[in-house]
Amino acid sequence: MVTGGVDTASDRPVYKQIADLLRSSIERGDLGPGERLPSETELMKRYGVAQGTVRQAVGLLRSEGVVIAEHGRGVFVRARPRLRRLAHDRFARRHRGGSLCLRR
Repeated sequence: MVTGGVDTASDRPVYKQIADLLRSSIERGDLGPGERLPSETELMKRYGVAQGTVRQAVGLLRSEGVVIAEHGRGVFVRARPRLRRLAHDRFARRHRGGSLCLRR
């Protein structure tokens, strides 16, 4: 059953589906940098979900650096490009200046 673009029968969690839909709107340019996302209430009505589900979706986008929340104002599309953090590469030898310090 599909409700407002969200497939409740899918194995993918609903909050991730909502985050995907919002992300694709941003990538298409429907929501440009600095523009405000719809309010939680609007998103709840649009997708027929609970407030917690909407908050999880927005939280996922915040953690990815796609949007930024401003207390009392709303959630806005981030103007700067997203940061890509590669934790697995953080301690790679090429980032350490070349020389190894070995203790014996």
